Formats: sequence, C-alpha cells, structure tokens
Amino acid sequence: MERILTQEEISELLSAVDKGEIPPEPDYEAPSGSRQVSPVNLVRAHASADLKLNNFDLLIDSFARNYSISITNRVQQSVTIRRTGIRPAECETFLQRLQSGVAIGLYRFDPLRYGALCVLSPSLACGLIEVQLGGDPTRPANIPERQLTAIEVNILSSMFQDVALDLAKVLGGLDGVTIDLVELQNNPRLVNMIPPDAMTVVATLEVEFGACQGLLELVFPNSILDPIREKVLGRKGEGGNDAWRRLLMADLPTIPVEMQAELGTITLQMRDFINFQAGDIIDLPWNPSEPLLVKVEGRPKYLAEAGVKNGNKAIRVKGIYTEGASHGNHQ
Repeated sequence: MERILTQEEISELLSAVDKGEIPPEPDYEAPSGSRQVSPVNLVRAHASADLKLNNFDLLIDSFARNYSISITNRVQQSVTIRRTGIRPAECETFLQRLQSGVAIGLYRFDPLRYGALCVLSPSLACGLIEVQLGGDPTRPANIPERQLTAIEVNILSSMFQDVALDLAKVLGGLDGVTIDLVELQNNPRLVNMIPPDAMTVVATLEVEFGACQGLLELVFPNSILDPIREKVLGRKGEGGNDAWRRLLMADLPTIPVEMQAELGTITLQMRDFINFQAGDIIDLPWNPSEPLLVKVEGRPKYLAEAGVKNGNKAIRVKGIYTEGASHGNHQ
C-alpha cells in the first residue's frame, strides 16, 4: 500500500506546482480518426422499445368509438373522435408543456401502483362547459386566458366519469383491476398520480362537435402498459415475445408433474375420523373391474386399470377422462 502524504507534504507539492518546479500532466490529444463519445441515458435506453405494443392503436380506436357515443348522449350533438397519434413522453415533460386552461382527470387503476391521466385541451373543455350550461354548440366557445375554476372543472365531472367507464370496457382483459376517477385538476403542477420521471405513452384524440374542436389526451405509465400488454394486447398469441415463447416451449417437456392413481373416495363424519386406530378397515365404494381415476397436478386427466409390472404396482392408461361423463367408479 502506498504511503499517505501528510498535510505538510501536500502543501509543499501544491507550492511546487504553482512555482512551475513540477510540470503538470500534459494534455493528451485524441488520436486521429477516433470516434466521438455519445452520452447514453441508461434509464431511458429502452423507452422507444416500450412503445411497441401490439394492437395498442386498436385499443385506443375502440375507446374513441365508445367515448364518442357517451359524449353524444351528454351534449345531444353528433360527436366525432379520431386518433391522431401515439407517442412516448416523460410525465413531467408532458405536464410542463400543457397550456393554461386544461382540465385533467386522475384515474386509479386499483390494485396497480400508479394510475392514468385524461387531459382535455382548453378549447374542448370550454366547449363542453358551455354546452352543459345551455350554450349554442354551433358557435365557437369563449376560451379565457386563465386556469379553469373549480366550479368549471366540476361541471366536466360526468365527462371524466364516462372516460373511466369506457376505458374499463376496452380493458376488460385486466381481471381484478378497477378504474375509478379519484380527482379533477385544473393545474398540471398539482398532478401527482404518476412519478415525474416516469416514462408514459400519450394517446392523442381529436374531438369535434358543432363548432367545438379540441384534443383529448390519455396518459398511461409503463407500469400500467405491462399488464395491458400481457392480458389484452397479447391475448391472440401473435406478435409477442418470440424468444420468451421459444424458451418456455423448450423447458415445458422437462417440468416435473405429480400424477396420482385414485382407487376411490369416501366421506366420513368427524367422530369416525378421530377414532381411527391401527388395523381399522375402510371400505371404499370401488369396483375392481372399473377403471381408476388418474389425476395430474390434482386434476382428473386419464382412466386406467391397476396391475403389476416387474414386481411393482403399475397402471395402464385406458382412456381420457371426460368431465360429466359416466366412468364407472368416477362420475
């Protein structure tokens, strides 16, 4: 181990460098033809790959159709909704770019850790508010250059509730997940449903009715998209992770399973069970000429007959068990 310099030695060394007695280390020039070093953000390295969700656009289009019907019933006007884009974005960056006057709905995907956002642009939010208050939908809405008030945002609560209902329809494959509107916000800086540095996927929809036209944006964090990818987007078994599928198929034949040949079953009362002693005989309702029930991992799978092979007890598979059919000893 090298000796550690004392404070006096360090001071003398620095003084010698300042006086030029010890030359500093030379600046090394990069060799000719060398490549430049590009910075790599390891946290965001796979952000673009996370966007590759099979049929995610179809899921958003299905939501657009359902939500157009819901809004049509609310405003009593024909409403057109079409998807205009799907893009990745950091949550904080997306919220900072929102204009003043937006209306934001925060949704909990229970029991998932994070939720989703629905953002109405100022033109769409103001247009819906005026129609809800009896305004003329054929005239452009007045858009104030300020944040919406709490009263104005609450007028839109029914519209945001419809978003939760229509999202639940298209995400029906997420068993056990409930989607609830938990809060309405008029200030993007107060939105804390998604971590600021979380990567999200933003689906942009253009909404038009009468003279009103604006944008509706759905913001999904990647933590929600993972179960959507597994449960909904990949349920057809196409376009998934081929490498994972090949690995799984290669390992399946070597997975150990438990197999049982069942002679019969009987139901006893508790007083009979606790009084069992060595030597007691339990009569099973089993006909030796009828097949045995063979269970694989506890589930009925085959029918077999009992016998002996090479001095060991054995069974011979005679057929496949069919639930509801009569199989002698086993109904």
